[in-house]
Amino acid sequence: MYMSGRTKTDSRFWMMYWQDLMFLAKYPIKASTIVSVIVITSCCACFLVSSAMAVTLAFTATYNYIFTQSETEDQARVIAQTKTRQTIFKAAGPTIQKSNIYKNLLPVENLSNALASGVMTFETNSLTIKKTTKGHTVSLKLIGRLNIETFEKDLSDFIENPFLFDNALSNRKREWALLDSLEDLQEKYWAVQQRKKQKNLVSEKEILVSERRRLVNRLSAISLNDTIIVAALKKKVLDPGETIKRLNRAVAMDDHNEWLYLHRGRVFSRLKDWISASADFDRAVLLSPYLLFPYEFKGDVLFNAGETEDAIKSYSKAIALDQRYEPTLMKRGRAYRKMNHYNRAAKDFTRVIGIDPTNPAAYLERGAARYASGEYAEAVADFGQAVALNPEDGTTYAKRGRAWMTAGLPDKACEDLKKACELGACDGLRAATAERVCLSLDSVTAGKWSQVCYEQVVKGEWSQAIQAATLAIYYDPNAVNPYINRSWAYAETMAFEKAIEDGNEALRLTPKNAMAFNNRGLVYEKKGDMDRAGKDYFKACELGLEIGCRNYLSVKNPSQNEESRIDLLLRQSGEKYREKDWNAVLRLTSLAIKKEPGSYRAFTIRAAAFIQTARFEEALIDSSEAIRLNPSFGLAYNNRGSALEHMGKLEEAMVDYRVGCLLGVDLSCKNNTRLGFAKK
Repeated sequence: MYMSGRTKTDSRFWMMYWQDLMFLAKYPIKASTIVSVIVITSCCACFLVSSAMAVTLAFTATYNYIFTQSETEDQARVIAQTKTRQTIFKAAGPTIQKSNIYKNLLPVENLSNALASGVMTFETNSLTIKKTTKGHTVSLKLIGRLNIETFEKDLSDFIENPFLFDNALSNRKREWALLDSLEDLQEKYWAVQQRKKQKNLVSEKEILVSERRRLVNRLSAISLNDTIIVAALKKKVLDPGETIKRLNRAVAMDDHNEWLYLHRGRVFSRLKDWISASADFDRAVLLSPYLLFPYEFKGDVLFNAGETEDAIKSYSKAIALDQRYEPTLMKRGRAYRKMNHYNRAAKDFTRVIGIDPTNPAAYLERGAARYASGEYAEAVADFGQAVALNPEDGTTYAKRGRAWMTAGLPDKACEDLKKACELGACDGLRAATAERVCLSLDSVTAGKWSQVCYEQVVKGEWSQAIQAATLAIYYDPNAVNPYINRSWAYAETMAFEKAIEDGNEALRLTPKNAMAFNNRGLVYEKKGDMDRAGKDYFKACELGLEIGCRNYLSVKNPSQNEESRIDLLLRQSGEKYREKDWNAVLRLTSLAIKKEPGSYRAFTIRAAAFIQTARFEEALIDSSEAIRLNPSFGLAYNNRGSALEHMGKLEEAMVDYRVGCLLGVDLSCKNNTRLGFAKK
């Protein structure tokens, strides 16, 4: 019997039961004696209880009689081990009421101590066992009379702990349970090996071989599970395809293990293979119809696949098996809310609160359902309870803030939204500041948060950058840098629409902000809109942002080299010269010279811009440098001549004009003629 997740004490109890059966085989009693005892006891018992109870008492008396006939030391040891278990045999029956079976059993040294300590209690015709392990408590209530044919299955079903698949428990507890179950199976396998050595069991050789094969397969299957879970614990996550292969091998070795189907179904769910996942959960239901987890996980599959109504039906089946299982009640409540059945959703969340009044998620979900149904005051009250239970959850403050806003109390709303943003949930405050509802003009505090935002952007901590930028905007909605940096952070987190909105707002505040254009271009590029990205990058480059130029070239032609970037800057500076935007010309040509100090064309164009801005000395220096770099470039002579002319050095200017004219520059020829006539 596969006993996953048991404690060592449970394993010892089961092994003692197994040893008792072996003891009966080792010390046979005459059949006539057993039959006599059964008949006599049954007759006596009929006067006291029903016939079914009489059979139970007869079996118990027979059991006692067998062991009281033993005289050896080994027999005495077995008697001592079984005394307390006889009580269980009297009360145990095929009906088992499982309560919170997803939590682990508590280790108890022996059943006598359990009875003495109150861990086990008796009522009329029933026995309740309560145990606590690692902070979790579970109860087993055995009701009715003993059916010895189903006792083994009933007890092992309870011992087989399904908490490996309970998301409420930590991975460490899952590992503990897995290792315990593996150890238990190893102990049982060793017991089978010991039995094989006994001379009086030689005739059972074939049975033992079959048992050994079954247990080896169990061990192999669990070993595969162990590899999967331990790898996840160590964050060495297996490729989903490899995980499926391992689980397929495990299922092939043990195709009646519902837990393997549950494992594989969960992996299929993560892969969004809803059909395969659903098939595995259906198989688990067939193997263990009393287990709620297959129904719960099947509901998850249906919910994620958009079949919300069927998901509710599956969740309801799980709830029917354990009406106090909080996770499934929460999931069904969310499904009801998705279908706009707000009252039903609220009822499910209320049931969870009744089970655990300290569950903040239940208050949060019920508040959301009440908010959606227009019960704003009740929603605020629920959100308030959630805040009190979990004051570090920004989402709760954000939802209460939205409820305050809808109820017409913006001051309380803004306070909650600011607190939510400080805890990392900034969407509500972002929307409120965009609508100019929540503002608190404090430029000093805004500057501090803006600096924090910049530092987080440099580190690549995008969530923290968004948080800091939102708070900076709250304190100063006209600050540009927070919008620019938040736009970048949103782009890196794939929140493209928000990033574009921030870029637009930054450009509204400062229409010629190169970084705002660049960051908006980055968003368009990530979205795949290369045309808009190229336009924004070109604007950024045009405004003198070097990274904008590089980004533009990477979008237009990723293979272009550094020389192409210089050509782009010079082409842009020429366009700005024709537009008489002298500052832009100076900025672009200076950037080109910085990137390529040997660019004679850049010096020539910048010299022309210096002349237009009456900076003749600087124009003379630049044009002379251009001539030094390329003595055959006529336009450089023309520009130097123009600088000399404006400085009153007409003879020297005419010399440069003549050289420019000889090198094919028509403007130099015209300037030479003009200056010659002027002298006459």
